[in-house]
Amino acid sequence: TLSPAQFKFAQSTLHTLRKQRDTVPLNPPVNYIALDIPHYPKIIRHPIDLSTVDKKFSASNP
Repeated sequence: TLSPAQFKFAQSTLHTLRKQRDTVPLNPPVNYIALDIPHYPKIIRHPIDLSTVDKKFSASNP
């Protein structure tokens, strides 16, 4: 469990990371249908993207 200060720091770090130009491809979930990579879910069994991390993290606010 994070302290409120740790939570705030981690959330700030995540938001800063999401704003970086190099992380743009990591922000939304992979749309494997639109990208025509039907084997994606067989290879990547537990996909995660920064927007999902942000939502889950925000939902766990202490």
